[in-house]
Amino acid sequence: INNQVTMKLLIVEDNTKLAEITAQLLHACDQSSHHLEAITLAADLRTAILRLPGHDAVLCDGRFPVSPGSCFVVEDWDVVCREAHRRGLHFVLYSGSPHALESARENHILALTKPAAIEEIYAALTHPRPNFANARHFSQENACFASNPPV
Repeated sequence: INNQVTMKLLIVEDNTKLAEITAQLLHACDQSSHHLEAITLAADLRTAILRLPGHDAVLCDGRFPVSPGSCFVVEDWDVVCREAHRRGLHFVLYSGSPHALESARENHILALTKPAAIEEIYAALTHPRPNFANARHFSQENACFASNPPV
């Protein structure tokens, strides 16, 4: 009996080459355990939100365009995070943005600093740490900082 849990992963990353390489390396890490059923890519906020349904986990960059072809880059990872948590999905921020990383950690959201070893990324996605289970109680007020800075 195979009672192994598999997951469908969404990678939100505007650098397409980096997203593709990350997906390939994650598949390579997963060859013996077969946790990853599928990996889907999204390069912007609109596509990420549309593709969230049907996924179990999200690996999300800190900054990306608002929509396909847009030059307007936003630090709206928190929008993806809120929607992921609302849907009960595991969320991991993977960013080089000090602001995004600090905000995520203040709100007990699992955050990895770019660049990270692929094994570290794989472990964060497949072995969620219990102390991050409360991340779904992420305060709406704190979560809006990137889109609506305090005046």
